[in-house]
Amino acid sequence: MPQIQLSVFSTLSLLLSVSILLIYKWLLMELGAFLSGFQGTLHWVGTDIVPRSASWTSAQVLWIYLLPFGGLVLLFGLLSSRRGALSPVPQRLKLIWSWISLLTMLHLFFMPMWEIYFRQGIYFPLSYLFIPRSMQGIFGLALWTYLIFRIFSPAAHFSTLMFGDEPYRNFRQNLVQMVPLLFIPYILYIFLWWIATGFVFTPLNELYFTGLLLALLANAWLMSKYNVIVTGRPKS
Repeated sequence: MPQIQLSVFSTLSLLLSVSILLIYKWLLMELGAFLSGFQGTLHWVGTDIVPRSASWTSAQVLWIYLLPFGGLVLLFGLLSSRRGALSPVPQRLKLIWSWISLLTMLHLFFMPMWEIYFRQGIYFPLSYLFIPRSMQGIFGLALWTYLIFRIFSPAAHFSTLMFGDEPYRNFRQNLVQMVPLLFIPYILYIFLWWIATGFVFTPLNELYFTGLLLALLANAWLMSKYNVIVTGRPKS
C-alpha cells in the first residue's frame, strides 16, 4: 500500500477507534447512571466524560465507574479471543481492530495506576470499596505487569499492511512503512485531541499519550523483525 494512502487509512482507523471507545464508555456510564438512579448529569469536557452531582451514593459511584471498566474487560476478552479469526478479514478492518486493541489495553492496563495516583477515574470506586491506597497501588502494578506481556499483540495485524509482495525487507524498509502506519497517525491524533480539549492537556492526557507512544515503539520494534511471523520466511 502506498505510504500516503497507508497514512490516511491508518489515521482514519485510529480516529474511528477512539470515537468507538469514547461512545462505548459514554453509553456504559449512562447505563450505570440509569441503573443506580443517578440524579446528576454526565458532562463532556473536551474528550472526557465527567459525572457531576450534588450528592453521591456508593451504588452510584460503583455503577458509573465500574461498569465502563467491566465493559473494557469484556471488550478486551472479545478482541483477544477473536484474534485468530481475522485471517479472512480485509486489511482495513484488521487495522481498525489493531487500533481498538491497542487503545483498549492502554485504558484497561496502563491508565488505572495514574488514575489512582491522581485520585480520578477508577480511584473513586476503589475508595468507596474501602480498598487501602497501598492495595490500590498493587492493583495498578499488577495491571502494568500484565500489560508488559500483552503489549506486543497488535503487532501481528499492524504488520500485515507493511508487507506487499516482497518476501524480504530490511530494517530501513520496515521503518519507512511504520512511520505512516503508526507514528503519523499518532501525531495527528495528539493535534486533534489538543484542539478538542481547548488547547489544554491535563497530566492524565500527557501520560495517556506517553503510554501510547511507548506501546507504538514496542510494537514497531517487534515489527522490524517480522518477516518470519508475517511471511513465514526468514530474513537473509
